[in-house]
Amino acid sequence: MRKYFFICSLLLLSTTIANAKILFASVRNGEGGIYIMDDDGNNKTLLTDTNSPTYPRWSPNGKQIVFVRSANPDDREHSYLFLMNTDGTNIRQITGPHNSIDDYPSFSPDGKSILFLRYERFENGTNKFSMNILNLVNREIHEIRELQVDYPEWSPDGKKIAFLNRTLVDEHDSNIFIMDADGNNLQELLLPPPANDLIISRAYPRWSSDGQRILFVQRETGGADNRLKLIRVWKAHRYMISDSKGNLIRQLDIPINRFCASIDWMNNGKSIVFSGCEIELNKPLLPDIVIPPYNIYKYHIDSGELIRITEHKGNDYLVDWISDDVYTVTPKGKQTIRWGAIKTFLPEYHD
Repeated sequence: MRKYFFICSLLLLSTTIANAKILFASVRNGEGGIYIMDDDGNNKTLLTDTNSPTYPRWSPNGKQIVFVRSANPDDREHSYLFLMNTDGTNIRQITGPHNSIDDYPSFSPDGKSILFLRYERFENGTNKFSMNILNLVNREIHEIRELQVDYPEWSPDGKKIAFLNRTLVDEHDSNIFIMDADGNNLQELLLPPPANDLIISRAYPRWSSDGQRILFVQRETGGADNRLKLIRVWKAHRYMISDSKGNLIRQLDIPINRFCASIDWMNNGKSIVFSGCEIELNKPLLPDIVIPPYNIYKYHIDSGELIRITEHKGNDYLVDWISDDVYTVTPKGKQTIRWGAIKTFLPEYHD
């Protein structure tokens, strides 16, 4: 009877505790850190703030987080990949040391490898941009293509990589490209931006969990000196969805003045989460312009409901969401259920 009561108590606890699913980087009070929080913005928990960590990503099973930082606080010229447990413990460096910058990590769907970008500087003054895969079993790094890109994203089946590229389009324009996971068959996913007075830049591609859709952001700037790259004016910022072949499906009904710093799917494709700020449209982008703080929002695709879930004077950015069927967590001092085990979990959060 006592055993039956204990099991029932576990089941009741597992249905009532809050699930921490949103991973994000933030700058608060001038200090960079990596946090997790519930989908509603509650239970924000600082995982690490050593050496300004950034670009955090979940592992597929929710047990690890990869992120980027320098090896020591005095080194601002290099960055490497690090892994940590989801409670912020067992931080270990997995790339370097070398004279380069490692950036934009992303786990493979099977969790055995990490895709990342590397910028290398050589003594003769030349440099090199490349896309690489780190094997987490033997720590070997395999270069798959020499190319300058941003935000590479593995498809759910592990066969494709989507990313944004500037140099293949225009000096300042960017578009979404796709290629095989081995670096072959590079192609522009979306139709090139129209040839008009607008500069269109597409960014932050994220695959849906079934691999059938790609979420991305489209920035539009204009102005008399727009094409000369002298003075640009924000015209619109659009949140878009295409299919995996590059056909546009829809534009989300998010205000076009909501500037975006990162984006992801959530709730199994029913919603999205993004970091953004409200900017003034039709205003020249002068060097002294002040960008408002970035905060995190969630948007329900069918209802169009837009909810702000963080609010402070710093910047919350680089969001990554994970489903609660692989990861559950509560604040420190409470209990966590994972695969039927009870554990004390996260460190205390200090805002």
